Amino acid sequence: MSYTRKTSATQINLYNKCPFAYYIQYKLKLKQPLTFSLVKGSLTHTVLEKFYDINIRSSGITKYNYQEEFQKHILNVLETTLVEKRTRFGKDVPTYKEELKSICSDDFEYAKEISDCKKILRNFVSFYCMQLEQYLDKYGNISQAFYTSKPKFRELDLSLENFYAIADCIPKYSAKLAIDDYKSSTLYDDGFNDEHELQLLLYCYAYWKKTNEMPLIGRIIFLRYGVRCQYKFTEDRVKGCENYIDEFLEKTESDDQKMYPLNIYDKFCTCSLSEHPNGKGFKSGFTCAWQEFCNKKIEEGTVTIINREE
Repeated sequence: MSYTRKTSATQINLYNKCPFAYYIQYKLKLKQPLTFSLVKGSLTHTVLEKFYDINIRSSGITKYNYQEEFQKHILNVLETTLVEKRTRFGKDVPTYKEELKSICSDDFEYAKEISDCKKILRNFVSFYCMQLEQYLDKYGNISQAFYTSKPKFRELDLSLENFYAIADCIPKYSAKLAIDDYKSSTLYDDGFNDEHELQLLLYCYAYWKKTNEMPLIGRIIFLRYGVRCQYKFTEDRVKGCENYIDEFLEKTESDDQKMYPLNIYDKFCTCSLSEHPNGKGFKSGFTCAWQEFCNKKIEEGTVTIINREE
């Protein structure tokens, strides 16, 4: 089959959550406003990608000081990443510092958000060092322990003809491959949710199609807490993603707004008709990026609502 469009786990999860939000973002192509979670999430992902790019032999890090030195190292990477030049699709874009400052009310708020980024990164290093200790016990040498503990891949492009994705990390445990995805956001409930499971399942499928190796383990790494939520898949579920992606592309082919109803029952809906039992939004202070757009359409009477009984 030849494809004229690609989709992603993010698009599919957004559609499953609220088809109208998908319509706004991917059919009308309205740009989502910058938020702290978007900027800080991208920033921390970039820092973690660079964390392992260190010459451990010339770094001065030893098996006696590695905990303190890795903490210093990741904060140095953060400071460099904040001000380095960036491009997106071949065009220059603001630095992370410029982006973050553009949505901060003052220098105090900027310092607060940077402090939060540092907390997330320090937590990552603390749990990384706990893992590294196992390799140190085995090899007794910091260089061998560090290079052995490095992931098989980082920021690996898993794009296919009809699907695109970037895997944060692909570690290898004994003979088993896993797909890891980093989350810098707040941990909801017990950490497990359908969106994370579907994202990891689709990533396992894409990796299998790219390499002919099939990972059957997916893990969400909540950086803020050091919590790991693991999902196990079967080969049949992974292979079944091919039909799932094709079906999604087929049902989102139309540009007709009527095909994308508003889901006022979703826990993150904050529009004027929101029916979520916890009130306007799942957490205090949360506002859906498309709230005002939805409210305007509701007032005009030009948006259809998902029927909860269907």
